[in-house]
Amino acid sequence: MASAPVNIWLVKEAVRFWKLEGHKGSARGLFWASVWHLPVVMILAMVEKRGMWQRVWKAAIGQPDLDEDEEDWLEEDEEEAVLSSKHVKPETRAAAIALPPR
Repeated sequence: MASAPVNIWLVKEAVRFWKLEGHKGSARGLFWASVWHLPVVMILAMVEKRGMWQRVWKAAIGQPDLDEDEEDWLEEDEEEAVLSSKHVKPETRAAAIALPPR
C-alpha cells in the first residue's frame, strides 16, 4: 500500500508518454520514473518489513539476534559445559541436573 504513490507516478508518466507519443519531455519523464521506481519500492518494502527495526536496534546496541530455538541450544550447551567441567561446585552441578528438560 505504501508503494501506491510511486506506482501512480510511474503510470502517470507512462500515460503521458503514450498520449504525447514521446514528445515534450514525456520520454525523459518516463525514463526517470522507471529509474527511481524500483529503488523507492525496495526501500519502502524494507521500511515496512515486520521485525526489521527490532533487529536493527539490537544490532546497534550489541544484543545478539537469537531465535527461540537458538536460545534453547545455547542453554543446553551451557548445561553440558557445567556437567562436564571438573572445576564446578557440587551444588551448581546438582542444580544443573535438576533443571527440567525443554
